[in-house]
Amino acid sequence: MNRFFQNYNTGKRIILHLCFWFLVLGMQFISYQRIDIDNSWILFVKDVFSLLTIFYVTAYVIIPRWFIPGKFVLCILWLLFIYAWWSFLSYFAALLTLKYLTPDVRLSSYLEIILSQGIFGAFRLSSIRDYLLDFIFLVALPLTVKIVQVFMSVRNSKMKLELKNSAIELNNVQLELAFLKYQYNPHFLLNTLYSIYVLVSDHDERGGESMMRLSSMMVYLLHERNQPRIE
Repeated sequence: MNRFFQNYNTGKRIILHLCFWFLVLGMQFISYQRIDIDNSWILFVKDVFSLLTIFYVTAYVIIPRWFIPGKFVLCILWLLFIYAWWSFLSYFAALLTLKYLTPDVRLSSYLEIILSQGIFGAFRLSSIRDYLLDFIFLVALPLTVKIVQVFMSVRNSKMKLELKNSAIELNNVQLELAFLKYQYNPHFLLNTLYSIYVLVSDHDERGGESMMRLSSMMVYLLHERNQPRIE
């Protein structure tokens, strides 16, 4: 699933969104078909309009600007706003359906209940439970999918940042190692050779020991300098 959300371009994203909305709106269409499909199309259009606007504003404005930065109070206020906005649309959709269409008895009873509770019926204690269930049923699936995708995207970004930092640290260590390896430069060896020459010329006993050290340095430069560690 991680690769599924991560590796898709604009064309694949459009196809994915179309397929997703076909399934989600198909479920809404089937639910209204059980009631009265010929006279519930206003309610269906209301749900399509409200769901699309809620999803895309939430996905591309609210989540990146408020949710990811941790502004959860603003996110809660946004939830209250879209709930109120959806309930107002539901009220006016019910009003238009009863006024211009001829719904059957079952749908008419449902719409009359909505109108009897008033435009603020979604906030009344006696009816808020029914409104909340309808609202959650409408928005839960699309928003849950988007939030999961956002969490996975954030996790991938953190992993990439950690890998980048690890690569930088490794590069710094390699630079330090290279600096240590090239400590034995030609100038240092030339000065050492001159010092040994002076010791040998003066018949100093330390000349032999210095020759052995210089020999070890030369062996290192010729054969051991490219090893991954310095001993």
